Amino acid sequence: MKLIGSRMESDFLKELTQSSDALQEPGSILRKALAAEGHDTKTAYVLHWIPEQLEDLYTVLITGSYLVDVEIAKYDNSNPQ
Repeated sequence: MKLIGSRMESDFLKELTQSSDALQEPGSILRKALAAEGHDTKTAYVLHWIPEQLEDLYTVLITGSYLVDVEIAKYDNSNPQ
């Protein structure tokens, strides 16, 4: 696909860059979940996010090669200390 430098392309690139930056944050639960499964998050991009009532559902592009679907619970069921 040939890029034409449109505003839509620019906006999409900005969103992808922001998603990658957010994944690199030290407190990112999504990054920790991906790393725990052995995925490299240095070039990972969130393509889709669905905020559900009890969990968040993500579709993440890893190293431009494959997609990973991740479900992260919003609430920790452990007892607070």
